[in-house]
Amino acid sequence: MCSCPDFASREKDFGTGFCVHIARVMMQLLLESHGVEVFAAENGVEGTALIERVRPDLALVDLGLPVMSGFEVARRVRQGAAQAKTRLVALSGYGQDSDIQAALDAGFDEHLTKPPDPERLDQLLAGTASSKWAERHQPRQVQS
Repeated sequence: MCSCPDFASREKDFGTGFCVHIARVMMQLLLESHGVEVFAAENGVEGTALIERVRPDLALVDLGLPVMSGFEVARRVRQGAAQAKTRLVALSGYGQDSDIQAALDAGFDEHLTKPPDPERLDQLLAGTASSKWAERHQPRQVQS
């Protein structure tokens, strides 16, 4: 049971807030376990500022963020200085063609439906230049 009064007082908020927080923490732990340096934000406004400041190779952005949607995050990042460097990947519970197209139209490079496919996530991580994960998972050269 959560002792936080904000969550405990409203059952609906408890379920939603708890799941969103746990999903973010689990994704962060997964990425860190693969040697990826992770920066996490609680909402779209914080996420946009973080992307602009850190200029990561890859940003996984939930479309259903509080305060500012992931769609708006993508639009703002694409207008800013980080736009040329950062590969934006939308995370969403919706995966119909129209959902994917809306994410691409907003400025995302790719759309992943939650939970993301582990193989596709591996491919995205392998494509990031500064990822320790990419270094560890390079094919080994066989010496003859």
